[in-house]
Amino acid sequence: MNGYLNDEIVGATSFLRSEGYTPIITTMQDTDPVAVECKKDRLDNNAGFSTERLLRKVGSIPIIYLVKYPDILSSDKQTARKAVKKFFEKHPEFRCSKGGFR
Repeated sequence: MNGYLNDEIVGATSFLRSEGYTPIITTMQDTDPVAVECKKDRLDNNAGFSTERLLRKVGSIPIIYLVKYPDILSSDKQTARKAVKKFFEKHPEFRCSKGGFR
């Protein structure tokens, strides 16, 4: 059994193949467009804050990285916050605002 699924919204493609009775799923995503948009946001935005300064966009995390950093989706806020901070420390190209965050 072989096949693929293309998600145009996030730009990810998943391939399904089998080795005997074991299914193997491989997912790939071109993260360059995300990094380019984040760079534009860093140059354009009001330090990431919304017009009313009620919300702040610190960055965008491509969906492919959720496999490598699953704690980002943790229901525990402290665990998720640490994972997000760790992600942006290792991948600053996906930051949309300058400076740190808590």
